[in-house]
Amino acid sequence: MTLAKTWKEKLGSSVPEAWSREIDVFETQIELRKKGKIEEKLFAETRLRRGTYGQRYDNGQRHDGEKTQTLPFPSAELTKGPVTMWDAPGMQRIKIPYGGLNATQLEMLADLCEEYSDGIAHIAAAVGLPSVVIFGSSNTAHWRPWATAPAEVVLEEMDCQPCHGYYCEKFAQPECILRVPLERVIGAVDRVLRVGV
Repeated sequence: MTLAKTWKEKLGSSVPEAWSREIDVFETQIELRKKGKIEEKLFAETRLRRGTYGQRYDNGQRHDGEKTQTLPFPSAELTKGPVTMWDAPGMQRIKIPYGGLNATQLEMLADLCEEYSDGIAHIAAAVGLPSVVIFGSSNTAHWRPWATAPAEVVLEEMDCQPCHGYYCEKFAQPECILRVPLERVIGAVDRVLRVGV
């Protein structure tokens, strides 16, 4: 079994030294918080300064359309800020100096999103791109595109939505995504592009 590479092994000297030091300091603070050597309020402040947000909306409570379920968190009662469980979903703000990215940086950002996120639509919303988002298990009230650019959500409504989304409890495959008709997606793309022109 091959161990996952660290960010230093993957990126090496392509990260400026000052950024590398800042990441090292933050990683040390994470480890100290995990060991209980940094108070949660202080850790929350240092985490927020670096653009790392904890989402308090659920703290492991997921509604499956019928009842609220508690998801087991491996880190038990450890918190990353007031009333924010350590393993609760989070969000990372990425600072883009002067609002510009070159092709290599954009590709790296896309790789990061693909690897660590299930919210690629957030990038389109953040940079003001028109978007069509195909929803499956997610709660559209919480996770719809919050954007000023033209956007449309396409979903196939099912009685089991929204659910936790980690695996399908009702079907062998995620039917909520698989049943979305291609024609509706194409129609949404057409509408969004017409408005965005």
